[in-house]
Amino acid sequence: MFAGNDASLGAIAESLFGIARGMDDLVYLNGSASGIGGGLIIGGSPLRGTSGYAGELGHTLVNNMGSRCHCGRTGCLETEVSLSRLLAVLKLPRADQDELEIALGVSRDPKVMREVQRQIDMLSEAISNFVNMFDPEIVILGGFLASLLSVGRERLADAVRLRSMSSMGHSVVIEKASLRSRIIMVGAAELAFSGLLDDPAGFARGATGRAGQSRA
Repeated sequence: MFAGNDASLGAIAESLFGIARGMDDLVYLNGSASGIGGGLIIGGSPLRGTSGYAGELGHTLVNNMGSRCHCGRTGCLETEVSLSRLLAVLKLPRADQDELEIALGVSRDPKVMREVQRQIDMLSEAISNFVNMFDPEIVILGGFLASLLSVGRERLADAVRLRSMSSMGHSVVIEKASLRSRIIMVGAAELAFSGLLDDPAGFARGATGRAGQSRA
C-alpha cells in the first residue's frame, strides 16, 4: 500500500512530466477550496520529513495582524490567500480554475481588484520566504493560485524579486502547473510504480517473495 499527500504528489508529477521536468529543486503550491498545500523537491528527491509532513507551506505566517486560522495560528498563508475570499468579492457560489481565471480577468470592480492585489502581495510574502529557504529553480502554482498568477504575474514577480535575497529572487521562475486535473493521478501512479520502474527484476523478485509469504 502507498500513501501520499496530494501536494507532494503534485510536486513529483510536475518534476517528472510537467513544467519542471529536468529540474532538481522546486516548490509546488496548490490552492483549493480546502486550503493551500505544498510539495518540495530538493536535490531531485521529495522532501518528506521525519513523519511525512514536510511541506505544510499553507501554514506559513504571512500576516501577523491577519485572520485566525483553523490551526490556531494567526495570519497563515491559506487564511489570507483563499478561494472563498475571491468568490465572495466576485459574488460567485463556486468556480473551477478556468471560470475563476475568466471572472478575475474581466472584472473591473474595485473591490475585486483590491482583493486580488492583497492576495498576490500575501502570496509573494510566502514565496519569497520559500525562495530564501530552499533556493528553488522554479515555483509552481496550481488551482486558484494559478488563476492569481494569470491576472497578476508582473506584480507577483516584482514583489518576489524585491523580498528575496540577492540573486535568488531574480533567477527563480514562477509558473502555473501544466498537468492541471491529471496532476494527482500522475503523481500517485509514479509513487505506486516507482519501484517497478527503477528495478524491474528486483521488484519482481520481491513480489514473488511477498506472494509466497501470503500463501504460507
